Amino acid sequence: MTLQEKIAYIGQDKFVKFTNTDDFPQLSKKLRTFLKEVGIYSNRKGYPYLISDGKLIEFDKNLIQFGKSHIMENPFCIDISKNEQIVGYDLKDKSIDIINSSIENYIECLYITYYFSREYEGNEKYGPYYKNHKKYAKELLKMYKKIEPNAMELPTWGGLIEEMESGVL
Repeated sequence: MTLQEKIAYIGQDKFVKFTNTDDFPQLSKKLRTFLKEVGIYSNRKGYPYLISDGKLIEFDKNLIQFGKSHIMENPFCIDISKNEQIVGYDLKDKSIDIINSSIENYIECLYITYYFSREYEGNEKYGPYYKNHKKYAKELLKMYKKIEPNAMELPTWGGLIEEMESGVL
């Protein structure tokens, strides 16, 4: 399945295209084109809770903000000093957490989240979720690890797995 097909599965209408990518020559041409033509996931109701207005903002010399969490207002950024990995900046702690190693991997993990919710949980592949949440968590982690081998160390995806393992979700 291509990345574009995965975006269509998630819902192209949940992606916001960027209008000012040319103002950021420090980003690779590939990434600028991607943000301009495809965009990034932005959805108040779906997980993760990222919103974007389609404008890149220089957050600091190495971080270019492309959105923020609508719950905590923490910026989601592209770290140009670390091969354009996706990071979250915690405004309270003034700390940086890696979200994904790239925009493409971020979208791949989003796809897995949507796919898993619809096809595994929605169809009760392992039986009722409330009785089998640990099985579901184990399978979802296995899927994430194919994209991001250190998925449990990434707060967005690791946090989701931890909540699922404990039966919170």
